[in-house]
Amino acid sequence: MINKKESVVVSVVMITYNQQQYIKQAVEGVLMQQIKDFQVELIIADDHSTDETEQIVKDCIVNHPNGSWIQYTKHKVNKGVIGNSIWALTQAKGKYMAICEGDDYWTDPLKLQKQATFMELHPENALCFHSVQLVNEMTKSTQPEVAAQDRNYDIDELLLSKILHTTSFLFRREYLMSKKLLSKAVFGLDGFLVLLMAEKGKMYGISDNMAVYRIHQAGISNSEARTKGILHQKRFIRQYVFFKKSFQSLPKKAINAKIVDYCMIVAKYYFKKWNPQAIFYLILAIYYRPDLIFKGFKKIVK
Repeated sequence: MINKKESVVVSVVMITYNQQQYIKQAVEGVLMQQIKDFQVELIIADDHSTDETEQIVKDCIVNHPNGSWIQYTKHKVNKGVIGNSIWALTQAKGKYMAICEGDDYWTDPLKLQKQATFMELHPENALCFHSVQLVNEMTKSTQPEVAAQDRNYDIDELLLSKILHTTSFLFRREYLMSKKLLSKAVFGLDGFLVLLMAEKGKMYGISDNMAVYRIHQAGISNSEARTKGILHQKRFIRQYVFFKKSFQSLPKKAINAKIVDYCMIVAKYYFKKWNPQAIFYLILAIYYRPDLIFKGFKKIVK
């Protein structure tokens, strides 16, 4: 059983920036959670929004029965996605942590109860996650992502799959405290958190579909990929090279494969422009995964 004496057992972290059309659904998905024997805090980190996000959150604090769960902070200066995320994560007080970005939302009122109960019964697990539904507002499509199975997963399997979304994570806060979190090389928190947890324990999938991951025109991943283009891909290369150096105790197959994938995307981009930088990224790919380079060459020449 969960220790009721602990003041906060689950800390939910929600970052947001100019998400007035989504933030209420995200907040209410957390506040609707049916909790039997523990407390929840919802840390909302607003990265200096200029729309109605602040007022919507404050209305939830005042009018929702569980509005007291919310700890809302609006930064005076925009910190950026990673800066805001790291700030919010370090504010948490709970034994466990969950993440729901301001444009995603939870659909199962028992999500936190199921995950927290599982983690209490399985101290060997550092993280558990579950299936999510993908909503693409640009294509007007709704579909389930690759469903998680009720079992433990290894790190290579997770990094190379499409199962993982941070909105499904529940993990032990004690394992988050790492200097690696402060590295400027960290670009995407999902892969980083999974690697960090894999160093400490097992990672369990739950087949229940309990959240929605939303893709839309103003979304963080979509907008950065669109506006920064090839620089976005290069940052992923630097991130996974950092991961390879930082997580020495973990298998490197998936990390190497990720480096190769992004190298080939960049190489293909430069190849089409007859830019000699294509050769550099091809060599970099060969260095990390010689056994995959033939597949990569096929991608380049197509």
